Amino acid sequence: MSRSFAIRVVFFALLSILFGWGMTTLSEGVIASRWTFEDSWVVKMMEVSEIPAEETEEVVLFDEWRTEALNIDVLFLSGEYRGTRAVARVEHLKDNKLDLRPGLRYILSYNEFEDGSRIFFVSDVFRAPVFVGLFTGAVVFFCLVTGFTGIRALVGLFLSFVILVKLLLPGLLKGYPPQALGVAAVAGVALVTILSVVRRRRCWPSAFSGALGGCVSALVFGWGSIFMLHLSGLSTGTASLLGSTIPGMDLRGILLTSIIIGASGAVLDVAVSVTSAMAEMKDHDPGIEARVLFQSGINVGKEVLGSMVNTLVFAYFGNSLVLSLLILEAEPIPIAMLNDAVIAEEVIRALAGTAGLLLTIPLTALFGALMMSGGAKGVNENAGD
Repeated sequence: MSRSFAIRVVFFALLSILFGWGMTTLSEGVIASRWTFEDSWVVKMMEVSEIPAEETEEVVLFDEWRTEALNIDVLFLSGEYRGTRAVARVEHLKDNKLDLRPGLRYILSYNEFEDGSRIFFVSDVFRAPVFVGLFTGAVVFFCLVTGFTGIRALVGLFLSFVILVKLLLPGLLKGYPPQALGVAAVAGVALVTILSVVRRRRCWPSAFSGALGGCVSALVFGWGSIFMLHLSGLSTGTASLLGSTIPGMDLRGILLTSIIIGASGAVLDVAVSVTSAMAEMKDHDPGIEARVLFQSGINVGKEVLGSMVNTLVFAYFGNSLVLSLLILEAEPIPIAMLNDAVIAEEVIRALAGTAGLLLTIPLTALFGALMMSGGAKGVNENAGD
């Protein structure tokens, strides 16, 4: 059985790779034809040649950044010059890690000055078709391996993103209270996720109640921490840019909303795990007592909590890895690090998620035991102990 499963997985992987490659090929022309920006084109690199040193002048910026010039022969894949070839002189920073190779697709851009002159440069690799193919192949592989359950999970994920992108973000831009919007968005995400992932309908209320309670706990902890630490939400450059672009934006509220959303994934995971474990126990032993079912849910939750805390901490650490390297390279003073707002925000995110998990476990176990057993007597006795 294991051998047949391995053969199926290999077959599914090959099929997914083939499907992803096909989507990359098909989407390349479509995406390129829709690239209608005025200051850039999608081009295919045909030839690259260096300009002799005597014909160009090296420019040094900030004592370390050096520029160089190249002649490139390109085929335009977008815009008004689509289908034609041209030779352009481009300038870029030396050792910028953008390797120009014939046959690959790039984004050719330019800066125009007041006198009408232009400086051309290759701004990036044209990676959109590969991204589409990689994403499509991964989705196909996931659906083939997991079957209908995986499809339902992807539908729930898609609906969750719709809630966040179409409801939460526009609401924040319109000035609605971030905290209320955050709780409403998390409740909507929890609802569609549970309806999509949890097969047993009788488990829906307990999983939803535990997840929502955990998110509220993270909200309370995050709000208290922001208040006590006097965090303004302006610790990062992007937050400062948002505050200057949209005056009057409640950046503290947005910081708190980000904490709630960041904790919601782990909280949902724990709520569904505890509920599913209790439902399996109930299916195998329909006569199980409520107090035993409740205690089992607590025990499962404790074990899941140990690994989930690591998940939260490592997720935030990985997201801040570049920042961590910059801090370490600067050889900071430990006391100064304790007073840094950026570090404080990241630690509060992890602690708020943990606080949410601590309330999610008992709430999920309690509601699960009540709804699956149909009685509260045994649960109350166990909770009183």
